[in-house]
Formats: sequence, structure tokens, C-alpha cells
Amino acid sequence: MKYFIKIATSIVLFFTMSMSVHAYSVTGTVLKIAAENLYVGGCMVQLSKPIGNGCTGNWVSLDCQEKYSSGGDRKYSTAMLGFSLNKSVTVYYDAMQKHGTTCVAKRLDVLQ
Repeated sequence: MKYFIKIATSIVLFFTMSMSVHAYSVTGTVLKIAAENLYVGGCMVQLSKPIGNGCTGNWVSLDCQEKYSSGGDRKYSTAMLGFSLNKSVTVYYDAMQKHGTTCVAKRLDVLQ
């Protein structure tokens, strides 16, 4: 039984670490929201701070066309809420998932 617990714990730690290797976050305010059909996954936001970590500029894709993950419409709605209320948002992204040179948001939180 102890051997099984050690193996299970090792597997969980391995997958947790490997999934978060390229996960980053940036907090700022939403300056612009763009919706389009041809580039950057259908919609994106411009933040008040640069994205960094291999992502160009201060734009991040919300992946509304759902190439990398589902829920782009929810991220878009959340970005609009933050923009409308002039609240800070935290964007979590993976620097390895990009539309061109624009990184893709995995999650978007509106802060108090």
C-alpha cells in the first residue's frame, strides 16, 4: 500500500510540474477588446502591461475559435466585464500556445 501511494504521488507531481512549465500570468487593466475572424483565434485583449515570456507586445488571444481550449466566449465575456467596470484582470497563459506571435489565454480573472 505504501508503495502504491508513493507511485501515485510521484505521478501526480510529475504531471502537475509538466503542465505548469510554460504557465505564466500577468495582471493589468484591459485597454482594448478586439473581435476578428482571420487572425489570433477570433478575439483578443490589450492589457496595460506587456505580456512577456516570449509573447510579443501587450495583446493576448482569448482563443474564441477554440483552437487550444474551450471557453473562449467566457473569457471574452470576462474581459468585457473587467473593461466595463475598469477593474484589473489577471490573465493566465501558456507561452507555448500562440496564434502567430500572440500568446493564448488559458484563464482570465477579474479582480476586486
